[in-house]
Amino acid sequence: MKTIDFSFDNVGGMSRLWLIGADNVLRLDRNFVQDVWRLSLRTREEVYRLDTTQGDYSFTERLTEDEKGRRYEVFIGGFVPRLDHVCEVERLERGAWLALHIDGNGCILLSGTPSFPLRFSGQKTQKPSNGTNFELRGTLPGPSLRVDGRAFYL
Repeated sequence: MKTIDFSFDNVGGMSRLWLIGADNVLRLDRNFVQDVWRLSLRTREEVYRLDTTQGDYSFTERLTEDEKGRRYEVFIGGFVPRLDHVCEVERLERGAWLALHIDGNGCILLSGTPSFPLRFSGQKTQKPSNGTNFELRGTLPGPSLRVDGRAFYL
């Protein structure tokens, strides 16, 4: 019998987020023994780190099934503080992205693939503070991948 236990020391919640250009992925390899993935990039120049406090991000992944088969709908939402990042936000809106995110427990997930990237859209706001509310959305053929933290450092 398999059991899913509730961990009372679960910190949870997305705490860090990086956006990686879909064309920047050199290789994505699977470690079958540990059931984790290793991500290799062409360059670190086209990686965007979006800093915010824990709790400002949201991540949802939902399995859907219809006549086209099983798919995973991914949504990541957050806030980029200050409006002086307008040029970077506009660049993000034009690109296709993979999202690497870490939760409070140290679990690292990769959402999106080079063939099935996420799309970024932003909405500038001055309430409650100046900045850009953003969302990343995509439909993927499989769930987000668990990434080996020892194999990927930014």
